[in-house]
Amino acid sequence: MRKYVRITTNGVTRRLHRVIMEEYLGRPLTKAEVVHHKNRKRDDNRLENLQILSYKEHASVHKEDVIKATNRWRKKWMRENMEKEKNRPRIDVEKIDNFINKDGFVKKSSIEDIYIPEIL
Repeated sequence: MRKYVRITTNGVTRRLHRVIMEEYLGRPLTKAEVVHHKNRKRDDNRLENLQILSYKEHASVHKEDVIKATNRWRKKWMRENMEKEKNRPRIDVEKIDNFINKDGFVKKSSIEDIYIPEIL
């Protein structure tokens, strides 16, 4: 993830996007004002890419980003796991009763016979 560009003047380090917005407005920003990068690129400090939001508005904007990222992750996970699921051996339920001992455990010697042969 890109870091915010910082600027140091008179021994004080500040985030450049906040300095630019303060210069544009002609006043200091309040602590309740968030300067948001519209294109989500933290190092793009062009004035047309910056906007002032409240914390609530800013959280709402980024909540959408989190939902999109979560959905992308979920879809990727599903694709990967569906592929694994296709390759997983299948148990033949009809045969399984023949291979369970009196204690309810599968007999070791018969474990290979329970699986359905892969169809290629």
